[in-house]
Amino acid sequence: MFPFGQKPSTKEEPSKDCGYRCMYYCLDLREPYETWLEQFKFFQPTKSGITFTDICTVLNYYGKDFKYTALRDRGRFVIYSGIWLKPEGHNHGHYIVYENGWVYCSLKNEPYKLSLNDVIGRLEAKNIDGAFRVLEVL
Repeated sequence: MFPFGQKPSTKEEPSKDCGYRCMYYCLDLREPYETWLEQFKFFQPTKSGITFTDICTVLNYYGKDFKYTALRDRGRFVIYSGIWLKPEGHNHGHYIVYENGWVYCSLKNEPYKLSLNDVIGRLEAKNIDGAFRVLEVL
């Protein structure tokens, strides 16, 4: 289950664990998100976020296969975008999961349907060839 309900990040109270939330979902874990996240407390996940390299390291640790690839409308993808939240008034990067036509965004309360073209339109590159921050979890 995807751990929705992340509070929007502010200068006073950062909330940058969207990448951890996406990774947790892709791992298909049963323990509660907050319990699982506790093992990363040394890294201060809500204050510092996570990089794609670290996401790959954790996926590898759990034995999940993954690859950097072109975004498609079928499959499970972790995507990073520096402008994803701009239409919603936020100016910072954000991780989402795009799975079979559905967007899983930690700042929402449930997934929402979005076409591949609309997803690409909200990324920096505006085309599949330039959308290089895409990781497919197999």
